[in-house]
Amino acid sequence: YKKALLKVYSDVTDAEFLIPMHDATLYQLPDNAKYNELKDAIKNIYINTFKDFFPLKNFYPDVKIKEKFE
Repeated sequence: YKKALLKVYSDVTDAEFLIPMHDATLYQLPDNAKYNELKDAIKNIYINTFKDFFPLKNFYPDVKIKEKFE
């Protein structure tokens, strides 16, 4: 989880890191043409980072993206 946080921080510079939680992270993304690109980049970083630690065949981390924090 920490490696994914750091990779998003270094690779997705337009994402504003707001709050880390025990099993989630809250980012604020700009509401512009790059929104979907940034959202996908963050999701892929989390998936690929977790796959590096759990290289079991057919293991796919459950990464959920919510549009709003409630």
